[in-house]
Amino acid sequence: MSRELVLFAKAFWYGSILLIAYDALRILRRSIRHGRFAVAAEDLAYWSYSAVYLFAKLYRENSGIVRGYFLLGLLAGMALYHRIGSPFVVKLGSAVLGKLLKVAKIPLKVLKKVIKRLKFWAFRFKLLISVKVSRQKCSKEERYEEKTQTKKKKCRKGSQLPE
Repeated sequence: MSRELVLFAKAFWYGSILLIAYDALRILRRSIRHGRFAVAAEDLAYWSYSAVYLFAKLYRENSGIVRGYFLLGLLAGMALYHRIGSPFVVKLGSAVLGKLLKVAKIPLKVLKKVIKRLKFWAFRFKLLISVKVSRQKCSKEERYEEKTQTKKKKCRKGSQLPE
């Protein structure tokens, strides 16, 4: 009988732990917007992890044999934590994470402004260089045209075109 009570108590604890992990997801969802796909992916990952976690615990504790009191302990642990601890943890965790995100946004805003200004000056410098290069190309082309035109003028005067 004592072995069953110990397993029941452990199942109670495992149920609480699983719900605490799910509360972490709830806190994250309250603080950061999630789309349907992200919520579905998070839930799939959570339930997959929960299944593996419970199987490992059940296998280690009871040789993989599922007992009714084990499931009852899981549900009791989840229900008690959900009624007593979950509302407080979710509210407090959401508030703390919300404040941390607000504080983290300040350096991000500054960083965005710096990057925006750097892009502006980089574009302006690039434009300045391209204007100078195009002027140099134009001046080379103009010089070449002037030379060819003077040679053509000389050729028109009676001499042959030099090769």
